[in-house]
Amino acid sequence: KDSDFFRVRAYQNAAASIEHATSVLKDIWDEGKLDDIPGVGASLAQHLDELFRTGKVKHFEQEVRGLPAGMFALLGLPGIGPKTAFRLAKEFKLTEAKTAHKELMAAARAGKIEKLEGFGSDSQQQIIGAIENAEVKSKSQERLLLPEAEAIANDVLTYLNQSPHVLECEVLGSQRRRAATIGDVDLAVKTNVPQKVMDYLKEFSHVSKVLSTGPTTTMFMHSSGRQVDVKTGPQGEWGSLLQHYTGSKLHNISLRKYALEHGFSLSEHGIKVKDKTKTFANEKNFYKFLGLDWIPPEMREDTGEIEAARKHKLPTPVGLADIKGDMHVHCNIDIKTSHDLGEMSVAELLREAAAHNYEYLGISDHNPRLHGSTAKQKIDLIKRRNQKIDKEIGSYEKSVKKRAPFVFKGLEVDIRPDGELALEDEVLDLLDYAIASVHSVFNQDKVMATKRVLKALAHPKVRILGHPSGRKLLQREGLDYDWQAIFDFCVKNNKLVEINSSPDRLDLSDMLVRQAINAGVKLIIDTDSHHPGNFDLMVYGVYCARRGWASASNIANTLPLAKFRQLLFTRKTEGI
Repeated sequence: KDSDFFRVRAYQNAAASIEHATSVLKDIWDEGKLDDIPGVGASLAQHLDELFRTGKVKHFEQEVRGLPAGMFALLGLPGIGPKTAFRLAKEFKLTEAKTAHKELMAAARAGKIEKLEGFGSDSQQQIIGAIENAEVKSKSQERLLLPEAEAIANDVLTYLNQSPHVLECEVLGSQRRRAATIGDVDLAVKTNVPQKVMDYLKEFSHVSKVLSTGPTTTMFMHSSGRQVDVKTGPQGEWGSLLQHYTGSKLHNISLRKYALEHGFSLSEHGIKVKDKTKTFANEKNFYKFLGLDWIPPEMREDTGEIEAARKHKLPTPVGLADIKGDMHVHCNIDIKTSHDLGEMSVAELLREAAAHNYEYLGISDHNPRLHGSTAKQKIDLIKRRNQKIDKEIGSYEKSVKKRAPFVFKGLEVDIRPDGELALEDEVLDLLDYAIASVHSVFNQDKVMATKRVLKALAHPKVRILGHPSGRKLLQREGLDYDWQAIFDFCVKNNKLVEINSSPDRLDLSDMLVRQAINAGVKLIIDTDSHHPGNFDLMVYGVYCARRGWASASNIANTLPLAKFRQLLFTRKTEGI
């Protein structure tokens, strides 16, 4: 029925949107913002609300009542539709989804499937192959952090760019949109001789197995164990191909709807006007033809960007070149820190900062351990550290014969479970500023967690809330907060909220970046550098900010030194 078709499509769209969201779904639910997720309408939001409140959804339980749970695990196998999945699950008592593949494989290898009416040895062998491929694919489809996906993509792109038949290469999908985690590695190649490019690709030493290939597309397993899909397109259609395969799915659905309202039809080949297809060599002309400003890939998530592009109201997103300093880096001066010590000397940090054209740097080591030292001992430690920083700055300037980037002396201070800071006021008085961060006890409820952070932020020396939620991508969820209360407090009291560029954090998430901007919060993008090379991670924080529609004016460390100092040390927001 048509109604069933559209209902399935609605669920698929919502699932795609949730899968690529970089905020934890429960956090979005906590904020009462499920309706803000593209593709999630009132009905789906109601089901999700019920799931989080009760742990189940009565509607779905009714729908699947009487169906063996194992059948749902079989539906993703090639050649197995709902009827076949139901029958196999019934015949072999596949009552658990997580063991269905293993149990069906055992039945197939024992020759039991071919004995069923309507099956035979060929279909049994096809099922064995399908399960084997599914196991390989399942492993290859575990989500990757963005830099991990980039490493694989760059390996392939480097090889492709050596071919004289390749005019240009680009990543596609969620990787081009710079999502925090990536499911698939998809690449596009501009070429006028696609078959030669495909032949050249198959000779790549890092292709462990070719899964399928044709004149314009090749899918293969990379030596890393990940699947890579490479598509080609002619020079004249490059813009429409990039647009189509960058997505997101929901962005493209809304764009197609917008185009249809204006009498156009979209595809990867171009824009169909009446009986003719107009092609585009670049994306900007593609969007321009539709009466839209070019939409940066990071913003293509169907969250209002099409309407903003139509009204010429898209913000100019912050760029890496806008960043003037990094206020969260760790050095190797040993002050008996509560967490890992930095690996770089002050001189090495200054060289990195100068290489990145930074005007200022904030050295913010972890606070000394709570246990085993008195307040007086901590004071002595920080005084000696500050003196050593000054001495190393002098030595650096003498060696390079020019002024070093300005150094702010800070610390990253633990927020204890009760909201107290892990340092006494006498110690904090020795600092230019403090970053307050949660590093333990991530199981507090929303009320307690919010009170905890607000209490820490109230300290006048705390200027920055570090990696705010405490999440670790693909490892742990962050804390639940009343984010609006935290953002309102930060605006009122001129506190900066960090976007931590560490790829396993990217914290704030892009959705919370946008909420913070709407609340008027000043954000700061930091690397949390501990190791050589970490300064280069700044780009991932910038990506996250761009996905949250941040412009340079929203980011504190795009300010030159004089204005940044004024912002950092002003206790009230008036006049800023």
